Amino acid sequence: MYPCESKAARSRASSFPGRLRGSLPARSPKALEALFDAFFGPIHAYVRGLMGEGQPFEDVIQETFVRVYRGLDTYDPERDPKPWIFAIAT
Repeated sequence: MYPCESKAARSRASSFPGRLRGSLPARSPKALEALFDAFFGPIHAYVRGLMGEGQPFEDVIQETFVRVYRGLDTYDPERDPKPWIFAIAT
């Protein structure tokens, strides 16, 4: 578990469908939407917890997902995307 990550956020992130992992490097719209839906909440909670109230954490969250999109060619679809995405957010 990552700092500041709620139980609900962990549940959403674990719901990313494994069958879509192989579609991520090809930037499948359906896979990208599922990735965003599964990880937006956990990343939001994580970044907000790291930065604290009153900080521009929304920009960091947006930049995280931009970097995820740009880095999809380096993503290994055999692996869980959660550690990869959280490393980008950090």
